[in-house]
Amino acid sequence: MHKQKLRNIITSVVLIVLAVLIVGGFAATALVYDHVFKRFDKTVEVTEEVGSSREKHVFASGENELVGYLYPGGDRLIVIASGFRAVQEDYLPVVQALNERGLSVFTFDPTGVGQSGGEDQRGFPQEITDLEACLDYIDENERFGCTSLYLLGHSRGGTAACVLADRADMVIAAGAYASVMDGVLQPPYSCVGGLAYLNYPNLWIWQAIRFGPELTGASAIDGLKSCLDTDILIIQGTLDEKAPKDRFSLYSRRGDIGRNSSVRISKVEYGHVDMLYSEDGANEEVMNIIIDFIDFAEELPIK
Repeated sequence: MHKQKLRNIITSVVLIVLAVLIVGGFAATALVYDHVFKRFDKTVEVTEEVGSSREKHVFASGENELVGYLYPGGDRLIVIASGFRAVQEDYLPVVQALNERGLSVFTFDPTGVGQSGGEDQRGFPQEITDLEACLDYIDENERFGCTSLYLLGHSRGGTAACVLADRADMVIAAGAYASVMDGVLQPPYSCVGGLAYLNYPNLWIWQAIRFGPELTGASAIDGLKSCLDTDILIIQGTLDEKAPKDRFSLYSRRGDIGRNSSVRISKVEYGHVDMLYSEDGANEEVMNIIIDFIDFAEELPIK
């Protein structure tokens, strides 16, 4: 009798400890996640020449107003979806390089970033929601008179661009993650290795509470597999540590895309950010790859 009571007590204690660990782990995940995606503000100097030529646009994404700018430059429009902890002005060297090649460019700050509204960034999937709102606004304005619409997504913006690939005539994904969950798992993996996967359920549940299962499970791979009429260029930096070539990146799972003849891949010897720009300006080599792909997509060799 006493042994049975002891077993019951031990079982109860074990269950309580497990419950505390589970609840505590989930609460800790939520706190860290919200801290990572807190509001991000940054001031980047804009020259008078650039500032006077761009056109400001404000559009809604959910309850927030997002601020974007149109940089007229030609009858082909390319939309830049920015990476994490970056404001749209960080991409001005890229904007200027594309303008010089005869393209109009549209940039915007996502929710909780820079000039856009929002108390915080909410999370990784918000970039998909914001890019979709941006594309809706551009369509409502008849693409500002442009004949073609291209997407240039960087980092999490690259993932969003691939998810929404069917909205554009061409998608260029630089340093993109294979999926939303790949994007949120990469930072903890870089700190604790494979142990990061133990927290996968908590990360998935917390995002699903905020964004729903569909956005939480959104995959760049699925977006490309279901989009056969859009030309796709995947740019992977061999020195990229944020979206490594062997894990989490879209490039690392390129084999899952299947036989999609519209997809081209280009490897470059740069990191996560300098594949596009640095303090010295836009990466001329990569800009040439992008422009060549836009102009001669069918001639770009698969690497």
